[in-house]
Amino acid sequence: MLTIFLGEALLVPILEVGAIASAVAWMAACASYYRMKPPWRRRAAGVFGLIVTSVMILVKVVPLVPGHFTSHEWIALAIWGVLGAAVRASRQRDQRQEPEMEVARVES
Repeated sequence: MLTIFLGEALLVPILEVGAIASAVAWMAACASYYRMKPPWRRRAAGVFGLIVTSVMILVKVVPLVPGHFTSHEWIALAIWGVLGAAVRASRQRDQRQEPEMEVARVES
C-alpha cells in the first residue's frame, strides 16, 4: 500500500539494501567454500569471489564512492536489521518456553 504513494522513494532503498544482503550472503558462501579446502584452482575461485563481493559491499558503504548508501538506505538497513533481531529474539523465546517432550521407552 505504501508503494502506491511513495513509489521509487520507498522501493529504491529497499532494493539497494537487498542487493547488499545478497552480496553478504554470496561472500559467506565463498568464505565457506574456501574453508572446505578444495584444490588450489577452485580455492582461487573462492578467493576471487571474496574479493568481488568485498568490492561490491565497499562501493555501497564508503561515502567517497559515487552511488554509496543515502540516508534513506541506511534507515532501510536499520529497519531490516531491527526486524531480523526481533524475529530471532521471538524464536529464541519460543524455544525456551516449549516444554521438552519426553520419549517413552518401549520395552519388549
